[in-house]
Amino acid sequence: MNFRFAKRSDYKILSQIHFECGKVQKGGFMQKLGKGFLNQYYKVYLEEKKSIILIAEDHDGNALGFSSGTTDAAEHLANLRKNRIRFAFACLPAVIKNPFLIRDILMRERYISSGKGSISFGVKSGPRGEYWAWRPDVKEIAGSGVLRQMWIDILARLGCKSFCFELDSMNTDIEKYKKIFNCRVVEELNLPDGRKRVIVEQSLKPGKAGNKF
Repeated sequence: MNFRFAKRSDYKILSQIHFECGKVQKGGFMQKLGKGFLNQYYKVYLEEKKSIILIAEDHDGNALGFSSGTTDAAEHLANLRKNRIRFAFACLPAVIKNPFLIRDILMRERYISSGKGSISFGVKSGPRGEYWAWRPDVKEIAGSGVLRQMWIDILARLGCKSFCFELDSMNTDIEKYKKIFNCRVVEELNLPDGRKRVIVEQSLKPGKAGNKF
């Protein structure tokens, strides 16, 4: 297995893996907006100067999964605000097929636009981990953990002391994750759609992943 940083031309690869994982993830939302939306989302993400997206590949160059995030969550939110019209057009086909998506879209747009207020979906500033995805049809599950550790190592080498990320209680064994990665819950959120989410902080200490990237 090899690891490499995502390039701007990889947006379709990231979009496809996210779409596949989202379909089997309880409470997943972004895949409901369609591949066209995900394509635009990752195009924007890859343009951000402080984004870090690491892709795991097999020896034939086939993408197995990725781990994404940023050293500056505020920059990411600002970039989402800047491109919200672009995103609106991208998710239009999905909304036409399923008008019930409008409510959830507007709630997230309000959060992104203000960055504050009573509606909160996650981390707003500092280093943030976003999506950690491993293709459902790939049986080498252990590689997913190696990928995550490689991504963590990179943040540590960039000088980050810690990072935060969100976990939804319905699709994650939070206690198991906390034990494996030695992290702690710093905030609990009740989302408008009824889901419960926690914000987790993880201290950064370079691991021993030892793989080439």
